Amino acid sequence: MNTTKDNTPTYRILIVDDNPAIHEDFRKIIETVRSSPSSLDAAEAALFGEEQPREELPQFEIDSAFQGQEALAHVVKARNEGRPYAMAFVDVRMPPGWDGVETIGHLWNEDPDLQVVICTAYSDYSWDDILKRFGRTDKLLILKKPFDNMEARQFACALTEKWSLTRQARANLDNLQEMVTERTAELESSLSLTKATLESTADGILMVSNEGSLLSYNQKFLDMWNLSTTTITGWDYPLFQRFVADQVKEPPRHDGDGNGSEAPADSECFDVLEFKDGRIFERYSVPQQLKQVTAGRVFSFRDVTKRHTLENQLRQSQKMEAIGQLAGGVAHDFNNILTVITGYGNLILQETDQETVQNNAKQILKASDRAAALTSRLLAFSRKQVMQPKVLDLNALIEDLTKMLARLIGEDIKMTTVTAPDLWPVKVDPGQIEQVILNLAVNARDAMPQGGQLTIATSNVPLANGTAFAPELPVGDCIRLSVTDTGAGMTDEVKRHLFEPFFTTKGVGKGTGLGLASCHGIIKQSGGHISAYSELGHGTTFKIYLPRVAAPVPLQAKQEAPPAPPARGVERILFVEDEPALRELAGLVLRDLGYTVFEASNGREALRAVAQQDGQGFDLLVTDVVMPELGGKKLADQFRITNPRMKVLFCSGYTNDALVHHGVLEPGIQFLQKPYTMQAMAQKVRELLDH
Repeated sequence: MNTTKDNTPTYRILIVDDNPAIHEDFRKIIETVRSSPSSLDAAEAALFGEEQPREELPQFEIDSAFQGQEALAHVVKARNEGRPYAMAFVDVRMPPGWDGVETIGHLWNEDPDLQVVICTAYSDYSWDDILKRFGRTDKLLILKKPFDNMEARQFACALTEKWSLTRQARANLDNLQEMVTERTAELESSLSLTKATLESTADGILMVSNEGSLLSYNQKFLDMWNLSTTTITGWDYPLFQRFVADQVKEPPRHDGDGNGSEAPADSECFDVLEFKDGRIFERYSVPQQLKQVTAGRVFSFRDVTKRHTLENQLRQSQKMEAIGQLAGGVAHDFNNILTVITGYGNLILQETDQETVQNNAKQILKASDRAAALTSRLLAFSRKQVMQPKVLDLNALIEDLTKMLARLIGEDIKMTTVTAPDLWPVKVDPGQIEQVILNLAVNARDAMPQGGQLTIATSNVPLANGTAFAPELPVGDCIRLSVTDTGAGMTDEVKRHLFEPFFTTKGVGKGTGLGLASCHGIIKQSGGHISAYSELGHGTTFKIYLPRVAAPVPLQAKQEAPPAPPARGVERILFVEDEPALRELAGLVLRDLGYTVFEASNGREALRAVAQQDGQGFDLLVTDVVMPELGGKKLADQFRITNPRMKVLFCSGYTNDALVHHGVLEPGIQFLQKPYTMQAMAQKVRELLDH
C-alpha cells in the first residue's frame, strides 16, 4: 500500500484474465474511485452555507496479467520491490496453461496475504472442490460473470481494507513481540547482572524474611561461614544465629531479623563479630521493602580480618617510625660524643709511655667501640645508616666470615654452609650484611647452650610474578639467605615482638634487644625482606630475600697495606661542626699536621667567616650534615657558587635526605661516618686534597 500526497491510501490490484476486454472493464469500474457529492447534498450545502463533507475512498493501481505464469511473475516482482499487491481478480478458465485455481495456489505460495476474487461464468470447480483444494476461504471470494459494477467495486474496497488491516495487525503483533523479546532480554540481563554482582562481591549476602526464613544468599556467604547449600537447606534465621553464637567471643548485639528489641524492623543495624579463631566480620543489616510493606532484611557479612591486621601493622609501623626517629637523634648526638672520646683516647695513647695510662686509655677506647656498635645498631634499626652498597657474591662474603663465625659460636656447635654454586649477584653494603649474619649467628648460639647445628644456606629464588609473603620485594628474581639452628625455638608471643627494638628474652646484661631490630632495618633498607619460622623444641630459621642485580661481580681488589700515618699539609681548611668539643679536637689535630684551620659552629657562621677572608678562599670544607640554622649540604651548595673548585667532605652520625636516597649516597659525595678516629679523618682530608 502506498499513499498519495493527501494521505489517501493507494492499493495495488492485479487482474488475471485471458480476455483483454475484461481488463478494460475492471479499470473503468475500480481504478481511481472517488466519492462525489450528490445533487441533494450540494443543494443543502448551498442553502445553509455549510461545507459539504467529503469522504475520500481509496485509490487503486491496476496491473494486468493474461496467464497464470505471467501473474506469478508480477506478484514475485511486486513483493521483491516492497510494493505487494493487496488483491487479485482471477478468471477460472484461462487456456492454455494454469487455470484460475492452479494460479491462485501458486500466488499464495509467494504471497500468503494476497486477497483473491475468483471471476467465472462457468466453473469446472464447485465451492466444495475449492474448499477442499485450499483448506480455507478467508481470503477468497467468488464474483459471477457478468458481474455487477457496484459489487466489483465493493469487493475491491472491502478486500483491500481487509488486506491493510491484516498487515497492520501483523506489524503491531511483530512490534509487540519485539518489545516483549527486548524487555525479556533486558530483564534477563538485569537479573544476570544482579546475580553476577552478588556473586562477585567480597561480602557475604543473606536475605531473611520477617518470619525468619532464609530467602536467598550468595556463594561468598556460604564460603565465609564454611557452609554448603545442602547443610543450610531447611535452616531458619534463629538456627543460623545459634550457629554464629557458638563461634564468636561475645554474643551478637542484635539479631538482624527485625524482630528483636535491638533491631526494629525499619532500622539499619551494624555490628562487629569477633571470632574465637581470630577472624573479624562486620555485619550490616538493612530492611528490604516491597510496595511499602517490609518484606524482610538483607546487602551483608564482610570479612575485615585482613584490614584489622593491616591497621594493627600500620599502628605498629608508626610506633616503630617514632622510635626510629628518636633512636636516630640519640645516635647522632651520641656519635659526636664518641668521636671526641675516641679522639682524645688515641691522643693519650700517642703522647704517653706509661703502661698504666696506656691501659686505661685502651679501656676507654674499647668501651667507645662497644658504644659505637650500639649506636650503629640504633641507626640500623631506624634505617638511617648511610649505605655504601657494592655488587658482590654473597657466597664469597660468607666464606670470608666462616672462620670468625666458627670462633664466635664455639666448638660445641657444628656449622655447615650450603651455598648455591651459581648464586646470582646482589648489591648491598657488605659491612651491614656481615653485621646481619653475625647477629643471627650469635642468636643461634644463645639458643643452643648445649650445642647443636647451625646451617647457613644460599639459593636462587625466581619471583617473576611477585610474592604474597613479601609484597615489598620488587617483582623479579631474588636470592635467599637462610640461617637455621636446632635450638629451643620461639613461642608465638616472642615471634610477634621479634623485630621490635629493645625486646629481648636474654637476661640482664646479656643483650640490648637491638640485634634483630638492626637486622630488620638493614635488610629493609637494602630493599629486601626478612622473616622467621620457629617452633618450640624444633629450632628456628631466618630467611632473607635480596633482589638480584644484573651487573656482574667486579674482580676482588688486592688487600691494601695498613694505612700509613697521615701526611702533613699547608692548605686552608674550613671546619664546620655544631659540637664544640669535637670542633676543638679536630682543629687541634689538623693544625698539628700543618693546616690552616678556621672553625664555625653552623652554616651561617661559616658564611660570615668566608666573607671576612678578603678574597682568600678555602681548599677544603669539612662540614657536619645536620646542623641548626643552615645544614651542611646547603652550605656547600652556596660555597660552590663562588668557589666551584673547593673540595667538600661531609661528616655525620646519620644523614637526612640531603645526601642520600633510600639510604644510598648520591654520586660524587665524599662522606665520613661518625664516630670516626682522628687518624681516619686526617687521612680522608689528605686524600681529597691530593685528588
